[in-house]
Amino acid sequence: MKSRFLFFLVCFALLHLRAALPSEYQSLKSDAEKLFDEGSFAKANEIYRQITLTHLPSGEQRWVEFRRADTQWRSAASTENADTTKLDEARSDLEKQIRDLTREDQHDRVWAEVEESLGDFFWTRRNHQNWGEAWPHYQAALDWWAGQSDLNPARARYLAIVWRMAKPPQVQPYYSYGSWGNYVPLDILENALKISQTENDKAHAHYLIAMTIQNRGGGANQFARVPEEFEGAIQAGKTTDWYDDALYNYAEWMTGRGRVIPLENGSWRSEPDYPKALELFRRLVSEFKKGETRYWEQAQQQIKNITDPQLGVSVANIFLPDSEIQYQLNWRNVKHIELALYPVELNRDVQFPAEDENRKEWLQTIDLSGREKIKSWSYDPHPQPLSRPSDTLSPARSGGEEEGEIHTTSSKANYQPGNDTLHLDEKLKPGAYVLEAQGGGKSAREIVLVTDAALVLKASGKQALVYFCNALDSSPILKAKIKLWQSWWDDDRKWHWREYEKTADTNGIAVFQLEQHAGRNAELFASAISTNRQAFSDGQSYQTFQNFSGITADLALRWRLYAFTDRPAYRPKETAHWKFIARRYDDSIYTTPANQKIQFEITDPRGAKIKSETITLNSFGSAWGDLELTEKMPLGEYRVTFWDETHKYTIGNATLFRLEEYKLPEFKVTVQTPEENGRKKIFRLGDEVEA
Repeated sequence: MKSRFLFFLVCFALLHLRAALPSEYQSLKSDAEKLFDEGSFAKANEIYRQITLTHLPSGEQRWVEFRRADTQWRSAASTENADTTKLDEARSDLEKQIRDLTREDQHDRVWAEVEESLGDFFWTRRNHQNWGEAWPHYQAALDWWAGQSDLNPARARYLAIVWRMAKPPQVQPYYSYGSWGNYVPLDILENALKISQTENDKAHAHYLIAMTIQNRGGGANQFARVPEEFEGAIQAGKTTDWYDDALYNYAEWMTGRGRVIPLENGSWRSEPDYPKALELFRRLVSEFKKGETRYWEQAQQQIKNITDPQLGVSVANIFLPDSEIQYQLNWRNVKHIELALYPVELNRDVQFPAEDENRKEWLQTIDLSGREKIKSWSYDPHPQPLSRPSDTLSPARSGGEEEGEIHTTSSKANYQPGNDTLHLDEKLKPGAYVLEAQGGGKSAREIVLVTDAALVLKASGKQALVYFCNALDSSPILKAKIKLWQSWWDDDRKWHWREYEKTADTNGIAVFQLEQHAGRNAELFASAISTNRQAFSDGQSYQTFQNFSGITADLALRWRLYAFTDRPAYRPKETAHWKFIARRYDDSIYTTPANQKIQFEITDPRGAKIKSETITLNSFGSAWGDLELTEKMPLGEYRVTFWDETHKYTIGNATLFRLEEYKLPEFKVTVQTPEENGRKKIFRLGDEVEA
């Protein structure tokens, strides 16, 4: 009897299953899922729309409803369309399907699929990478798959989500992991590494762990992991998809933070490892051909940066007479530096060419060949050792050194850049000097200016004003010789320079009329000299709004308008009060366009014209008006556009206000009176109460 009962129970279950999942539904679902896997979301959606939900079990009904919304947004997102109705509907449907499933025992496969779909909605659509919205949904889906006992599908889905979070589909070739802030938490990446079975997946997980630590920071233990993780990423070699990414970023890490060095006091510091970086860069360019990896040219440049000689000299200040002269040297792969100091006169020695294909820095135009040196000396800058912190290096000797003495430090050359701050062993007379450094086939120069004078340069589109004065009290220096250079880039694809020269007036001022070129911004360099007092300044002249040979610049660039309302938002049935103020740019200054006519047009959020007219500005260059807001007008942003009187040129536009249905926020006020012996204390009006 018992076995017969079990037989009937099994038969009943099979019959119920067949009734619940008719063959037609199973066939349609199979076809739709096949299309989904192929990326044919619109066709999959059509099939799921054909399915009648009435006779399906609740679980299958939820699946169909999920797939309808899921394939709808994926289909809509595959085409460029300004209408977001289908996207918004699908998102709303997906959110409704999980809104009330708050208990963990309600989280099933459909719930996890909905969460993943919402993550994809925010993350994988073209030009809509919203990591902040996507991450909570991905996190929920990952947690669910991590708890499943059927390991193979759970592993595949978990890894697929992780890889998609790290790199969404349809990204540009220049995309780098984390470009949109999408750093995957380390515990998830470590889980991915544990469950990965293929060499490609393992390399991918190692690479993402290294990059996450590198960009998110951490302590010594975390930073020490970075080289280890990169080593894991490159272990399988070129057979993995992430080999070139790992090689290049590993090499860059070694040129930056490098390795973690523990210190005796228990702290630590990081130290670049240039030989290791060089090995990795060379490995990349030898194992890949140009065009096979996006890093090839960058790696070649990095090799050049590490191995080529580099030399620089800089002077941070302009020095008053009798000051100590300091300068800074920086170098790499240079064993010996020769330095020399040349006196120059800026007005005479700065010589720009009339035209050139390349822009020249003013200091480089000074010809030092055959010029007499007032001082020369040497410096031997062996690279600083990698085995000790830079702040414990012995400073370079300065002062008291004999001319021609070579300063040395004993250290091992290891592509390590070095730098030092030095000073001259004697004071310089007032004047201008070029400090030149040469070594390793490189040269660098800097200006050393010893003066108590200053030069102020002010420029407009048509004029440049130069003021030569005492740097200590701003008093003018009279009758000084002032020189001005003007340069611009022309249509013939060359740089042009023009030279002007004047004597400062009794106010220490010289005004120059600049050469005019339609729409050309000019660079300026000015210098001045009076006996042994010199100074210089540079600047720019903007000529965008000028008229040249009958050519008129775009009128929109001549106008500046400021439009505003008495408040940013209105309700229907209210009146919007608005005003605007106008200015015109004429002859290098802004003027008030009094009594001029301007046309304007106000449009609603749909682009329909609400109001337009021609208005005359008052004597202050302003005008105002009102706009009645009816209940039939659409909610949203209302914009205003301005034209000149002829309606040929748009001279400005702006968002004027928003029309909204809103109410004031509700709030509750409570008053807590003190108690005395468990009873409320009573006060009379006017009594003082202690706080």
